[in-house]
Amino acid sequence: MGRNFKEDICFSDFLNKFQTDHLGYITAIRSSIKRPTVFLKRSTNAIFVNDYNEDILSCWQANIDFQFVIDTYACAKYCVGYVLKCQGGVSKLFRAAIQEAKRGNLSATESFNKYANVLINGLEISAQEAAAFILQLWNTFCSRSDIYINTSLPEDRTHILRPSDELLELENESNDVFNKGLLDHYINRPKELEKTCLAEFASSYEFTKSRSGSNHDNKEGKHNIFVVNRSSLKLYFCFRYT
Repeated sequence: MGRNFKEDICFSDFLNKFQTDHLGYITAIRSSIKRPTVFLKRSTNAIFVNDYNEDILSCWQANIDFQFVIDTYACAKYCVGYVLKCQGGVSKLFRAAIQEAKRGNLSATESFNKYANVLINGLEISAQEAAAFILQLWNTFCSRSDIYINTSLPEDRTHILRPSDELLELENESNDVFNKGLLDHYINRPKELEKTCLAEFASSYEFTKSRSGSNHDNKEGKHNIFVVNRSSLKLYFCFRYT
């Protein structure tokens, strides 16, 4: 009873063909599933046809695979499976790019650029997504954003090294070799923000070294600025590290 089986036989003849009864048939099906599953009734000549719903099929007029979602785990697994869907061709290209990077002794930047090219040129995308990519349209939009705050102990936190040109300008005995992060800015916040908690500080303020069109230069250099956007109101706090 393979894909080319054309005969439509009744259920009792089907059970007799396999020398079993209804209970044996149910037991055989149960042996292959691990959670509650819905099996749609179908003819014996349609066992290789995807599950479908007549109303949806008439509206969609294309191939469908109709499945009932009857528990939250199945729904989450289905969504995650699509998010992490394997791209076999891209995996092969990635392995080749990694081997080439190892042989060529490429820098980290050159290696990342090579991997990015693999993603852009080797990934199969739809025509709509390709058009959006060419037109530089947003693929996703969120009304909220996330800000990561590292709450580990100071000795366990990761830091980003300053650019080489800034390191060359440091004094020989200076150990200020890392870029300032969110916690550093919060510790050295101006007096106007002294009563501001860390959560409000992280969600409401953005740090920048300079502001275009402003005249905050002095003999020692540019002031550091915090910008807070509250609806149409914009406030600027200027201060220097001591």
